[in-house]
This record gives sequence, C-alpha cells and structure tokens, in this order.
Amino acid sequence: MFVIGESSIREWKKNEMTIINIPKKKCALRKGVTKWPILEESVANWVLENRQNGLIVTRNSVRLFALKWSKKNANESKKFKATFSWCSHFTARNNLVLREKTKVSQMFPKDVDNKLISFLKYVIGLRKQKKYLLSHIGNMDETPVTFDMIGNKTIDMKGTKTIHIKTTGHEKSFILQ
Repeated sequence: MFVIGESSIREWKKNEMTIINIPKKKCALRKGVTKWPILEESVANWVLENRQNGLIVTRNSVRLFALKWSKKNANESKKFKATFSWCSHFTARNNLVLREKTKVSQMFPKDVDNKLISFLKYVIGLRKQKKYLLSHIGNMDETPVTFDMIGNKTIDMKGTKTIHIKTTGHEKSFILQ
C-alpha cells in the first residue's frame, strides 16, 4: 500500500493539465529557472564570445569566470557558489554541451616577433655580460615540455558540427629543459 500525503494530492489536482501534457519520458516538473539570471547571461555571453574566437572553454574556466563576476557584482549575485552542479545546470539551461575538438588551426601571438627579438637580446646581453663563449653554453637538463598543451574538449552550443580550436601550432613540438 502507498502512503501519499494530502498535500501531494492537492498539488497534483492543481497541476492536473500540466501533468497530463508532460512528455512520456519526462519524470518530474522541474523548472530550469536560475536564481542569478544576470550572472548567467554574462557567463553565457563570455562562453559564446570565447568560442567564436576559437578558444577552449572548460567547465572549470566557466566556474572561475562566474566566481570572478559574482565578486565584482556582489549585489547581483548574493550567496553564489560556482559548484559543479550549478555548472551542469547552467550548460543545460543555455543549450551548451561539452564537445570534443574536430578542427585545430594555428594562431601565433600578435607580438611574436617582438618576443623573439627580446629573448635574443636578453641571451646575447647575458652572454656578453658574463663573457661566456658559445662553446660554454649547453643544455644540461633534457626534460621534454610541450610548447602548447591544448585540451581536447570545450563547451559549445548543442548541435554544432565543427568544433574549431585555435592553437599556436606547436602542440606536438617539444623543448628540452
């Protein structure tokens, strides 16, 4: 025998038409309403902007951005905690899913020439200052480290066919330290 509270029966009678029209695979009348709509709108815009620029967006980066935003706008997001479950519900509410990369393209830093010249000047200046001969310069520790470690997954809109990610093109290149 089932023991059902009167309040449950009253609630069912009140929502009778809604319950009848629920799709057969849906088990509950949960609503996807957020407590912090302004925060979620800002985070969703940030995710879409980063994805349009080909950048990887992880669940942790979404949570960190949401926490930073909530601290800046404390009056808009009181008691906000960027939990894993919040992130899962956020992605579902905004039609976002975790996707595997399908396309990788190269992107060099805007000031790559300036950085290279600066590094060369630093090494040459240090060599002259300490009066090292070229034959005295060597690499003693040979631990391989990748130049560019990109992730395989990113958050993107549901149904997107191509997941485009920009890199420097050195994800398989190593430097020996």
